[in-house]
Amino acid sequence: MMVETVPRIAIGLPLLIIPIFLIIGLFIFAAVKFGKDKPWVIAVSVGAAVLAVPGVLLVLLNVLHFVGVGGGGARLKLMFVPVFLIPGLLILGLIIFAVIKSGKGKGLLVALGVVALIAVVLLGAILFTRPSVRTQKQVMQIKLRAPTAQATKESAIWHEGVEKQFLADVYPSRRAAVLALGRQIAETTIQSYLADAQVSRQIALLQDDHDRGLLTELARQIEQYSSQHGTGKPITCRVLQNLGSDPWRTDTDNTMATQLKLWVRLGFDDAQTKRMSWNDDKASSGKVWLKVKGPDGISSTEVRFAEKPWVESFPDFLSSNPSRDLALARSADSCISRQEAHRQALADATSRISQMLRSLQRDSSVVPVSMEITENDLSSGKFIADTFTQRFSGLAGPIWREAILIDTSQSKLNKLAERKITITREKRLDWAKMAGTLIGMFALICVVYLFLNAATRGYYAWSLRIVLMAVLGIAMFLFLILA
Repeated sequence: MMVETVPRIAIGLPLLIIPIFLIIGLFIFAAVKFGKDKPWVIAVSVGAAVLAVPGVLLVLLNVLHFVGVGGGGARLKLMFVPVFLIPGLLILGLIIFAVIKSGKGKGLLVALGVVALIAVVLLGAILFTRPSVRTQKQVMQIKLRAPTAQATKESAIWHEGVEKQFLADVYPSRRAAVLALGRQIAETTIQSYLADAQVSRQIALLQDDHDRGLLTELARQIEQYSSQHGTGKPITCRVLQNLGSDPWRTDTDNTMATQLKLWVRLGFDDAQTKRMSWNDDKASSGKVWLKVKGPDGISSTEVRFAEKPWVESFPDFLSSNPSRDLALARSADSCISRQEAHRQALADATSRISQMLRSLQRDSSVVPVSMEITENDLSSGKFIADTFTQRFSGLAGPIWREAILIDTSQSKLNKLAERKITITREKRLDWAKMAGTLIGMFALICVVYLFLNAATRGYYAWSLRIVLMAVLGIAMFLFLILA
C-alpha cells in the first residue's frame, strides 16, 4: 500500500481547486470592470488575490495530507501534481494580466511590491519553520493505552465463533490446537462410531505423560460437542492412565476395558523451540494429533501449533510484558488468499503507526509534516515483531486471516518521525525551486512583453498580448507535466 508523503492532488479531481478558481475569477472581473485608467484597482486586486489564495491553500493543506483516487488497492492512472502549484500558476496568470493591463504607473509598482512581500513571507514560513516531534511522558501514556482499546474492536473474522465452526491449519498455542481437534473428532469421527447403537457411550482418553489438566479440559470438550451433535444416551469421557507396553491398554479391569469401545490418544510431533522476539522466553511449535481407536480401526487427525500468546489474548499479553511498547494489527475481512490477508494486516499496521506519529508531531509548522507511512517504513524501521497467519477450511473454500505484532518503542517512533521530517525538508527545498521557476517565468514574460511593446511603439500591443498569453498557457501546461 503506497501512501503519498507530499500533499498532491489529481488534475482529474478538481473539487479542491474550485474555490481557488472562484477567487481568481472574482479579482480578474474586478480588474477588468473597474481597473480602466485606475491602476490602483489592479494593484488592490492582485494584492488581495495573493493574500486570499494562499490562505485557502494553507487551510486545504492543514485539513488534507493527500487525496487518493480509487479503492480496494486499485488507483486511477491520473496525473498528480503538488497542490500548491495550481494556485501558484493561477496567481502568476493574474499578475501577468495586471502587468499587461496597467503597463506602467504607480499601481504596477504597488502590485509587484505586494507580490514580493507576500512571496517572501510565505516562503519563509513554509521553508524555514522547522517541524519537530513531542517526547513528553504524556504522549507515551496515550500510546500505551491505545493498542489495548483498539484490540477490543474485533471484526467478524476474529470472532471466537469462527474457530469453533471451522478447523484451522495452525493455532497460536498447544491448548488451542488440542481443543480444536477435540471439537473436530467429537463432531465427526466419534459421531460416526456412536451411530452404531452397540458402541458404548463411554469414551476413554489415555493420559500417557501429558498434563492431566489439559486432558481433563479436552475430555469436557469431547463430551460437550459429542452430546450436542449426538442422539440417545449422554456421552462421558474419562481420563485413564494407560498401562504396560500396549499404548491402548488402561489400568481398568477387563470388564471395564471390554465395555469401553472408543479410545482417544493425544500426541505431539516435530516439537521445536526458539527465542521469542518480544522477550527472552522461548516459544514452542510443532504438530498436535489425536487418534481414535474404534471397532473398525484407528483414525488420526492433526494440526500445527505455534506459541503466539499475543494472538490469543492481547490485553493479557500486554499485562505480562509491561516493559514493552507493543500494538496489534489484524486483517479486517475474510480473505480468500494469504496475500490479501497480509495486505490488510499491513494496512492496519501502517494506519496505527501513522496515528502514533501524528500524536508526536508539534503543531507549530505552517505546512504540517505528512506522517503517513508505507510498508517499506515498517520493514526498514523493524516495527514488525512477529506475525501469525491462519487458514480455515471454509464451506466455500479456504478463509485466511493474519495478525501482526508491532514494536512501537519510543526510539523507533522518534527515528521514523525524524526520517519523515528530513523527507519533508527535502520536499520543501524542491518547492522553493519550483517557486523560483514560477517567478523566473513571470519575470521573463514581463521583460519580453515590455521590450517588444517598446520596440513596436505599441502598434502591435494586442497581438503581443495574445501571443504572450498563448506562450504562458503552453508554459503552464509543460510545467504541470514536468513537475
